[in-house]
Amino acid sequence: MDMPLLIADIGRSSEGGIYDKLGKSIKLMSKDLKKDLINVFLDLNLDKQCIELDFQPYYAASEKEYNYFGNNSASNVQFYAVRDAASILYYWFGKSKGVLKNLLDSLEGGQLHELLKECEKAELFNINGLNCEKIIPRDNESFEVKFVKENKEKAVYVNGEKSSAEKLFLAYIGARNAEKICLVIPRIIHNSSKHVISNHKDYLELCENQIQGQSEGAKSNYICHICNNSCDDVNTVAYSGKLARSSISKAFVTTTINYAPNFDKNKFDSVFSICGSCASLLKSGENKAMSEMKSKIAGEDVVLLFEGLYEDIEYSCYQRLKENIDIVFSPKESDEWFDELNQEINYFQEVENFYFSIIFYKTDGNSCAIKKTIESISNAKFIYIQKIFEECRLTMSQYLRYFNLGHIYRIVPVTTDKKGTQLNIKRVLNLISAVIQGELIDKNEIMELACDALEKGVMQLKSSELRNYRNLYGLEFYYNEQKKSKDFRYTDRYIKRIVMSYICFFKSLQKLKILNKEVFQLEIAEQITSGLPERIAEMEIFLNSNGFSKEAKGLFYLGTMIYQIGVAQARSKHTQKPILDKISFGGMNSKDVVQLYLEVIEKTRQYQKNVNLWWFERLQKQMHLNFGDLSSVKLLNEKENVFYIMSGYAFCVDNYKKSNIDSEEDTENDSEQ
Repeated sequence: MDMPLLIADIGRSSEGGIYDKLGKSIKLMSKDLKKDLINVFLDLNLDKQCIELDFQPYYAASEKEYNYFGNNSASNVQFYAVRDAASILYYWFGKSKGVLKNLLDSLEGGQLHELLKECEKAELFNINGLNCEKIIPRDNESFEVKFVKENKEKAVYVNGEKSSAEKLFLAYIGARNAEKICLVIPRIIHNSSKHVISNHKDYLELCENQIQGQSEGAKSNYICHICNNSCDDVNTVAYSGKLARSSISKAFVTTTINYAPNFDKNKFDSVFSICGSCASLLKSGENKAMSEMKSKIAGEDVVLLFEGLYEDIEYSCYQRLKENIDIVFSPKESDEWFDELNQEINYFQEVENFYFSIIFYKTDGNSCAIKKTIESISNAKFIYIQKIFEECRLTMSQYLRYFNLGHIYRIVPVTTDKKGTQLNIKRVLNLISAVIQGELIDKNEIMELACDALEKGVMQLKSSELRNYRNLYGLEFYYNEQKKSKDFRYTDRYIKRIVMSYICFFKSLQKLKILNKEVFQLEIAEQITSGLPERIAEMEIFLNSNGFSKEAKGLFYLGTMIYQIGVAQARSKHTQKPILDKISFGGMNSKDVVQLYLEVIEKTRQYQKNVNLWWFERLQKQMHLNFGDLSSVKLLNEKENVFYIMSGYAFCVDNYKKSNIDSEEDTENDSEQ
């Protein structure tokens, strides 16, 4: 997919006023919502020759009503008039001067230019920014204000103490810490008339011209990459400088510039050209995409871009289509999720065939890095994948209540740093991409992930503090409940969740025909359970219906025996079940498995008072029926041996009524939201 073209299409579909191209939304923290949100009017009063401040409650439409555009991109002069609390200092430290002086210098005449010129003559602002001596505090309290540059930092001192521009403005209006400034809106009062600078036609024309870029240096008779027309105003390098540094379009266009002949950006237009009108569409599209098409997948920021297969998609459909994708990728566990998906499938069909792309990106506000792109995903294929996942889950509904694409992120351990940044998320993104794109997946890699999830999760549950891998399925919930109740069965429940999820995942990959080697024999084997105890018969049905091989069955029954020892240890006050320490999640060869079996037999003697020997012997018999002669047994690879042992252990977990299981899972679900 051509990303700049798709972003421009969004701009074309949603084309409206200047706010659609540049508008931003205020970002509020949860702590801010506990305060009274206000907008502050910065009134340059020419009638009184002073600066006054007034305020009103903030409301949702404030950004659009007063044309809040955030900051000018770093390569441009800072002249956007309306500022949020974090950028109030730009009224003094704008690049290269204060915001109002920059705005005055950027205008080439007109009413707004004359009004600002009068304000400058009245010494309401100058090259150093707003004149604080002209500001009239509402409580008539005097403030000694000093602005300084400390290395690269810009600071404000009020009455000799280091403060912030927001606190200074709050002091001017007589407010304190109970209020939170959302927007600062400059106005000019002249002859009793109030002129909102950001709504003035001269200001809006200047902003529009900034999007279009400079005509100086423009080239003629070049074909625009986006509209495919021969244009006389091609100047891609200049236009790309107008794109937001934190947007995905900046990343794609700038990266493409690097492919200019001889890496000479002045020759770039010969291979990738953008005209002025398409640059405007690109700016509008990136603004819409970064505000309305954003989502979260696997804990990472993404933008979803859509493209009709036979005809263009109406912009009004974009948000609904985005919500459809969110339903699938959200790890939220809801009984209705698949019903919701089916409802959305009907809407998909109304839109006809389309493709979509998922762009994973990271931004710090000053730059944007593309972490991963999954391109050209057809809606038909996407729906098919989800149906396969749900069909496989339904075959295990007694043991696994939820599993979809979003849960892949919940079964692969992801490390985070102290700031919460995910460090090894790439393997999760690559795995999700491989499933969606139909790439061949190595069975051994998935086995390794399964063992890794078991090892990391069990290790964290035994730790004195939950330090990492919070993305793992229910880990944080289980840890908190286990710590609170001292009930180490929560570790067992975690093991069950992970193992059953991976069994379902393997079956889904096999059914999609993207696993390099078969793990389970999906053809249902004849189930002979007559003459077996009820619980053994239940295990045989599970093993046969899920296609376990003979070796896998033997390992499964060894796992059930280990579970019995664990229960006996718990009854003997060894609540952390030390038998689990005998399992090497890093991998166990045939010799290790036999040694583990011998240790289990030894533990049976040690804990014989708490072991049901009759039941244990039946499990032992089933293991030998599948293993045969232990002295010559040849098992699977080291990771598979561990996985199938743990599948037997997991099967034995949760001998509660199903209603109780559902109740606990609902509680866990609430804790994760």
